[in-house]
Amino acid sequence: MKSLTILVILSLLNTFGYCSHFYGGSISWKATNPDAISNIDVLIQWRFFWRSTMSANHRCDDTKILNGNLIGDTGAINCVTGCTPTTFGIDSKVICSDYSLSNDWSGGQRSTLVTFVSPVYTEGTFTGGAWLTLNTGGGSWELRFKMNLTKRDDTLKINSPPTSLVNPITTMRLGCDNLLKIYTADRDGDTVRCRWSESTMGECAGICKSVPGGDLDEEKCTLKFSPTSTGYYAVAIQIEDFENTQSTTPLSSIPVQFLVISRTLPCVYDKLQFQQPTLKDDACTAVKFNETFHSKLIVFSTSQVTEFTTLSPPGLIKSQIDNYNNNLNLWYVNLTWPITDPDLIGINLFCFEA
Repeated sequence: MKSLTILVILSLLNTFGYCSHFYGGSISWKATNPDAISNIDVLIQWRFFWRSTMSANHRCDDTKILNGNLIGDTGAINCVTGCTPTTFGIDSKVICSDYSLSNDWSGGQRSTLVTFVSPVYTEGTFTGGAWLTLNTGGGSWELRFKMNLTKRDDTLKINSPPTSLVNPITTMRLGCDNLLKIYTADRDGDTVRCRWSESTMGECAGICKSVPGGDLDEEKCTLKFSPTSTGYYAVAIQIEDFENTQSTTPLSSIPVQFLVISRTLPCVYDKLQFQQPTLKDDACTAVKFNETFHSKLIVFSTSQVTEFTTLSPPGLIKSQIDNYNNNLNLWYVNLTWPITDPDLIGINLFCFEA
């Protein structure tokens, strides 16, 4: 039987903004041998975003994407709890996969395999500094993920945690009722909830609960926020999975952190409309390993579209923007993704905007 790679398609709202250095990110993991009771192989996966103009080491471009170059700070993802007999200190750089010229960010994803001698409860963190000047909070960052490598009572396998993908900069309109959907997926089909990261748990450093008046719906994983000041806010949440809707004990916990910029813009506005055959929001498609995924993003606009912004798995290539079928109001890019990396077998999230 051929292994399948699942690509979940998520469309994003239009965003604008400018920021410096760290733009946030997420960390997840999966046991590649979930039936094991010893020598458990865990693939730790992370995605981070950086300010492109920080330095050449933080900047992504088409050549770096094609070559699979690494970008980011010289830092490490470290084991901090349950590190005996297995510990880790992982280079935090990511494989360049996406960038936005208009928003001055670059980002990517990377993974590495860690073998745990025995099933343990383990926590790891990525720390550093600093965030840009924020309306609330700021300073250093910390992202903390939590793994329980003992077998579950219901499936008799090691748990697979949720995954998530959020635009590193999201625009919210000053004085307006803004709603942001935090996209999640879970390989086991578990109940997934979102909560604010907590300082007492070492989950968020200087940006804990830094969205005053923000309302996080834990069940729907949506954030409502009506900012009263222009400027930047940093959002730190934990995404957790549970055996069922009645359970209150999380099986695992992964961090997601990103930026919101509040701007003076109309509350009512027209959004660009994507056209068929663009895959719909929340679409899910299966791609066989060693095969290639092909698709198009097509948008209607009476003015020139200068950028399709994507959040992609490593190796996905995006063509230059052109008119679709010689229609001056339709703009498109081709997407090509050869599935040759076995680490990508499983669920992969893909987001886009224009």
